[in-house]
Amino acid sequence: LDLAENLAKSNPSIYFAKGTLFEKLGDKEKAMQAYEQAIEVDPEFFNAWFNIGALYFNNAVEMYEKANEIEDLDEYNKAKAEADEALKKAIPPLVKAHELDPTEKSCMETLSTIYYRLQMTEERDAIKAKLDNL
Repeated sequence: LDLAENLAKSNPSIYFAKGTLFEKLGDKEKAMQAYEQAIEVDPEFFNAWFNIGALYFNNAVEMYEKANEIEDLDEYNKAKAEADEALKKAIPPLVKAHELDPTEKSCMETLSTIYYRLQMTEERDAIKAKLDNL
């Protein structure tokens, strides 16, 4: 992929492919950098926006899982609040992805889940209505 990148620096798919490989290897930081490079090349590249949102979402899910293992209520509430803040980071890239492809179901379902989790009722109702009309 590095060779392909050197030959086709204007192709966002190369950076996207690198991002997915880094993600599969568990290197979230490098995956994020690669997805951001894809967006620098093409700011309208849906897949990169979606995967950035998914990275944030998955990170928050891991944080919720760790929080659920905490028995002390104060510590649990603190860990849950941190996970909520991490989850909020997924919203802007997923909203951008949704703007780029308003009929992409996975993106809308993920946004619906986030809005539900964060008790963002108006936003959830709006995205749920779009899902119901697909």
